[in-house]
Amino acid sequence: MPLVLIVLTIVALFGIGTYFLKPQTEVATQPVVGLIEESPLPTDQVRTSEEPAPTVVTVPDQTAAPVPENEVASIPAAVRPTPTPPTLISTPDTPAPTPVVATKFKNASYSATTNYNAPGRTNHIVAIQMTISDDIVINVSVAYSGDPSSQSSQYQNRFSNSIESQVIGKSLDTISLSRVGGASLTTGAFNQAITNIKNQART
Repeated sequence: MPLVLIVLTIVALFGIGTYFLKPQTEVATQPVVGLIEESPLPTDQVRTSEEPAPTVVTVPDQTAAPVPENEVASIPAAVRPTPTPPTLISTPDTPAPTPVVATKFKNASYSATTNYNAPGRTNHIVAIQMTISDDIVINVSVAYSGDPSSQSSQYQNRFSNSIESQVIGKSLDTISLSRVGGASLTTGAFNQAITNIKNQART
């Protein structure tokens, strides 16, 4: 019995010594003065220490730099673009209407015959052919009947050689001749024929 008591006493003493020898940790609770409650940051704005920093990617400028003017001349002609000339659209001009000119005489060919008496008591017939266009004489011819060896025939030839220059290109309305080629009688007969032709040609 004394041995058992001794063992129990030792065990008891060992337990008590262990309790007192164990280090005691004191937690000091200090009051928090002026604590302000803050709202937590949104989840997508909170970055943890493990989260990597964003990578900045630099995009090169795709705009081509203009070619200096002094370098354009060095570009081969085969490489240079050929400028397309502008297309010119021409509008055809509308011709102005041709004015209608009022005429006094109809366009046609006319004939008239007259006669005259020469001083030698010979009668001579004068036949005229004349073409009119827009009141203008464009052709004339004169024929005679009688003795070609007479003195009157000489005057008739002079008249025939000069008559075209006196009437061609002239207005029929203004023709009135005087002693053409020195042949006064033949010229008088011609004026009578012109009066006849004007009467025929009036519109």
